[in-house]
Amino acid sequence: MRRSALALAAVAVAAACSGGALAEGTDSGVPQGVIAAAGWLGWTPAPVAGKGCTAVLVAPDAALTAAHCVTRDPAAATPVPQGLIFVPGWGGDAEQPARQAVRIDLPAPRRLLDGHLKYDLALVHLDAPVAGVSPLPLVAPGDAGGPVFALGYASASPRHVRVAGCLPVLEDGPVLGFDCAALPGFSGGPMVMASTDGWRLVAVMVARGTGTSLIGTYALRPSDDLMAVLSGE
Repeated sequence: MRRSALALAAVAVAAACSGGALAEGTDSGVPQGVIAAAGWLGWTPAPVAGKGCTAVLVAPDAALTAAHCVTRDPAAATPVPQGLIFVPGWGGDAEQPARQAVRIDLPAPRRLLDGHLKYDLALVHLDAPVAGVSPLPLVAPGDAGGPVFALGYASASPRHVRVAGCLPVLEDGPVLGFDCAALPGFSGGPMVMASTDGWRLVAVMVARGTGTSLIGTYALRPSDDLMAVLSGE
């Protein structure tokens, strides 16, 4: 379903302190190597239960996340990353040492859902490449692929990634809406699917629905300018 009145339902940022509901699915068929690309992101010296967001490794030394995880003012200048860490695969067999953020890039402003969606994505550059975990490439345009899964660190039960199957119910430019509800801590988590070329990143979770529509999770495709930065253009 493309854009409808459902898209204009109130949107609540899925920050770590927000509420939500999502059934856990540990036997989802998503490979552990894909799950390991998701990691914990936060402003503490080490991961802390009940705090932080999720991010996804998209290059050996860069991760995508929700912009509200790194700034509370979407119109502000580029945030200073001092104290921000990313722990790839936190709690899993492929957990890697924490990486310090050294730079954060925000995209040029985009009007999302006629302004109802306030925050975009952020690209977090790391102080060293992550070894032992493969970054997730972005899905090619037009690749329908298979089922979509949400990956995230739920604040209520941290130290492992939750996996949930999701059905798409909205497409409005870069904004995608899914029927699965975002849990606290899922912000910045990847939506993934198995495409014809392997597992790919579909979008990144940025907000949750309020329960007044069929949409439980809003996710964004990254903007062209962020992808240009990522590719070194």
